[in-house]
Amino acid sequence: MISFVVSFLNLRRYAPIHYKLMLSMTIPVLVIFVLAIFQQRFITNTVLYYIVLVLDILIFTAGIAALHSGFTPAKYFLLAWIFVLGSAMIFVFRGLGILPQTPATYYAIFIGSAIESIVLSFALGNRIKLIREESEELKRKEIELEKLSVTDSLTGLYNKRYMNKTLSEIITQKSRDTHPISLIMIDLDYFKRFNDMYGHIEGDMLLSFFSSMLKTMTRNNDIPCRYGGEEFVVILLNTDIKEATFIAERLRTRFAQTAFETRSGEKITVTLSAGITTLRPHDTTETFLKRADAALYRAKEGGRNRCQVEM
Repeated sequence: MISFVVSFLNLRRYAPIHYKLMLSMTIPVLVIFVLAIFQQRFITNTVLYYIVLVLDILIFTAGIAALHSGFTPAKYFLLAWIFVLGSAMIFVFRGLGILPQTPATYYAIFIGSAIESIVLSFALGNRIKLIREESEELKRKEIELEKLSVTDSLTGLYNKRYMNKTLSEIITQKSRDTHPISLIMIDLDYFKRFNDMYGHIEGDMLLSFFSSMLKTMTRNNDIPCRYGGEEFVVILLNTDIKEATFIAERLRTRFAQTAFETRSGEKITVTLSAGITTLRPHDTTETFLKRADAALYRAKEGGRNRCQVEM
């Protein structure tokens, strides 16, 4: 009984005080066990009656405490225990001689237990439902945490950690895949000057503005990432250098033609530079990124607001 109540009501979590009290009741139970071994029937029965009385009250209040703490199956448990409590009281009072020895008082404990079993089946069903809901909520939170661990908090794009991991996996699998893979590295032109002039809040808004455009203009199988600061990387699967250049040019043109509006209502045109490359047979993550970065550097050296290819 003690084990069932502690487990079913999850007293350790929902009623820690009752949890300790219920565990302490194992001591008098062991006393009864010892007395029974030595066939001290009268003393054993007397102690048993009082233990049952204390346990009934303790279990009932434990159910109330668990329900108060938000454990919903406790309401069915309490309903079931009302019948057990009533029949147990009759059993105890009969044993102590307060009630007469009749078939009704003798079978009261069995009738109460039968009704309890029926009601507890509803409690058990509710408990299973609660466990399922908690499991689903836990899974949802795990998915959210996993998403947060690979997502840049400001832009909502994949972060640098995810980008490196993905590139490493792609390069590892490349030996078994003949489809071309390209990379675009993007830098917003004169972003530091923009930050100094309008402030970091406006700078963050500009990064979010560009990231939204990047999401809408990339394809479903493209992987847009924030590389750091005002730099971005787009991993293009199944894309050769020609198609990658077309995608980069389209993004550059659209961004240059779309004005960014500050909080004060001022409309500002910002441009970007991009470096484009494609994966070579013996590339590593570092060499792949380094080549794209070199192409980006050449684009900025060439006057910015342009795309540069590095084969």
